[in-house]
Amino acid sequence: MTPDVENAVISPILPFLFLGNERDAQDLDLLLRLNIGFVVNVTTHLPLYHLDTGLVHYKRLPATDNSKQNLRQYFEEVFEFIEEAHQYGRGVLVHCQAGVSRGLL
Repeated sequence: MTPDVENAVISPILPFLFLGNERDAQDLDLLLRLNIGFVVNVTTHLPLYHLDTGLVHYKRLPATDNSKQNLRQYFEEVFEFIEEAHQYGRGVLVHCQAGVSRGLL
């Protein structure tokens, strides 16, 4: 059975680190409620939805959604970004393309 990624709820990985989808990245109320102030956008094209508010800091990893994509090249910069968020006492959302881009919202 294939998981329903588009309808999955945001998942805490650590108390300050969350894995989510595009829908979660768009929901500023959700981000603020979870104290998420840093977002890792793992796409080549999705918007940095709340950049203009100044409430959320972004790191884009221009990765494609396929099994041949090398994500290892981004590990060091993402770890530094997550550490920065943790030092500020803020949460981090890591998301990819799954979600509203497929017309589910």
